[in-house]
Amino acid sequence: MNVSFEDVVEAGARCLQQEGVEPSTAEAVVRHMATADLWGRHSHGLTTRFAAAVASARSGAGRRRPRVIDDAGARLVLDDTNGFGYGAGVMATDHLIERAGDHSLASVALRNTSHTGMLGFLADRGARAGIVTLGFTHCRPMVTPPGGKAALFGSNPIAFGFPAEPDPILVDMSTAAVTYGALLVHRQDGTTLPDGVALDEDGNPTTDAEAAMSGAMMPFGGHRGGALAAAIQLMAGVMTGAHVFPKGNEGYGLLLIGLRRDAFGAADDYDRAVAEFAHGYLATPAVQGDDLRLPGSMRYRQARDAAGIIEIPDELAIDLGLRGVSS
Repeated sequence: MNVSFEDVVEAGARCLQQEGVEPSTAEAVVRHMATADLWGRHSHGLTTRFAAAVASARSGAGRRRPRVIDDAGARLVLDDTNGFGYGAGVMATDHLIERAGDHSLASVALRNTSHTGMLGFLADRGARAGIVTLGFTHCRPMVTPPGGKAALFGSNPIAFGFPAEPDPILVDMSTAAVTYGALLVHRQDGTTLPDGVALDEDGNPTTDAEAAMSGAMMPFGGHRGGALAAAIQLMAGVMTGAHVFPKGNEGYGLLLIGLRRDAFGAADDYDRAVAEFAHGYLATPAVQGDDLRLPGSMRYRQARDAAGIIEIPDELAIDLGLRGVSS
């Protein structure tokens, strides 16, 4: 069913509040998932993730709030006490925006959190506030090191958000050859995985999403992706004081680093230089039949094309009391 973005955010947040989630956290959770759908990232959208959010709410996650462990102005450490990672991630980003605004360069470490959603959602938020935003996060073991056959790393995404017009230049990538969210989508749809991205529990290559969930995903690009995954595990799991290798859906770490766009020169100079970069990038001759697009631009293009309308299963729309709208 096609539904209004704002209507589904309001209805979904109301549903989570009924399960004891604090209003701002509930709104952050659903807005994050609905944005994923608007961006065409359905692996992180409502269809794939909302039921798990309700289950987390019923377990009491929404009643726990991040607490400050260490506040040194430009450096902040938060402990989420294994609450709702979506809300804690937004809170950490908002702290980063404020502190980078005050100090030009700032960092926020969030420990003992759960899944914080799309790292690009947080990088976009920072970039739209004029902060060049870099993020690292890890999670429970699901990716094998290069040459291994058992899960050790998380899916370990890295993200960069650069302020630009009309939209940020957004880099958001997992270091796994296939994301866990994509496994969920393949399992829901009954489709097979590409070759060479996952192993079953015995360490054998598989294209079955269910078997991969019991086994391990592989890093992208062999040893290069594996090395980057290791670095992110160290940044998110070691530097934040989170669990180095989380066992379940808790103990995760998120590290955000922010630079005000005028940290090393005038804001106008940054704006001119990033515009020059974008122009040069897009003016590069393209291979026939292909096109050039800035990192992240497809998400923003899909959001504009959707014009505030997203598609969710009829059952979910009915449960939320939503009516369909024309797309």
